[in-house]
Amino acid sequence: MLLRNTLLPLALILSPQLAVADNLTDLLKMPQGSNLIKTVHAEGVQIYQCSQTLAPQVPGAYEWKWQAPEAILFDDDQKTEVGSHGAGPTWKYKDGSSVKAKMVQQIDSPDTNAVPWLLLATTEYNGVGVLSGTQFILRFNTQGGLAPTTGCNTNHLGSETKVPYHADYSFYGK
Repeated sequence: MLLRNTLLPLALILSPQLAVADNLTDLLKMPQGSNLIKTVHAEGVQIYQCSQTLAPQVPGAYEWKWQAPEAILFDDDQKTEVGSHGAGPTWKYKDGSSVKAKMVQQIDSPDTNAVPWLLLATTEYNGVGVLSGTQFILRFNTQGGLAPTTGCNTNHLGSETKVPYHADYSFYGK
């Protein structure tokens, strides 16, 4: 953990190009032989629900639990809408191709007010198109999206809140 938390800030200082997805593969242990298919920019929200904690040492405590993302995907120019990102998590491209994935690795974002950077492995494919060869997905350059630290209590149990976030996603295949 210390090594991970030390290397990322050091890498950010030493490499201004870290925002480029190819450089993230070392930090997020991208499997060898993976090739970049597409990078998109996401703008949307992370959805949280107020629920009672399961921690027995804190009876009656409440927390915002992550439910799903809800975002629009944009091409590299960040102007052309190319798809959506939602529960599952899933990514749907405008050509009808889509993927579902699960998280395999996470590192803290350099922005302490942002959701972590992730490496995800594809678990499901649908349609034929840009995303159909995807095996791994990187989430990086995150801004915002963290669960609120207040407002979840017995009066708000079951309520949802949407927290704005931005991120870049790179899709990799073999």
